[in-house]
Amino acid sequence: MGLGYALMEEIVLKDGYIQNLNLQDFLIPTALDVPNVKPIFFEMKTNSALLGPRGWGNCNIPTAPAIINAIANACGEGALLAR
Repeated sequence: MGLGYALMEEIVLKDGYIQNLNLQDFLIPTALDVPNVKPIFFEMKTNSALLGPRGWGNCNIPTAPAIINAIANACGEGALLAR
């Protein structure tokens, strides 16, 4: 999700109205666009089932800033978001 948000998805607006109303021209990443991902599992011991196993959702939040920083570093501008 973060990869598509940062590099591919675009909402076209004209006078405040969305122009791309269907998904025909809305590019989203497919399985072939995504780099290899290596999952890392870890365990936490707890006495409460409430705080036991759970998913790590919203891991796409740092994707766009990471891509921007990578481009800035490649261009010799340093980490732009760290300023």
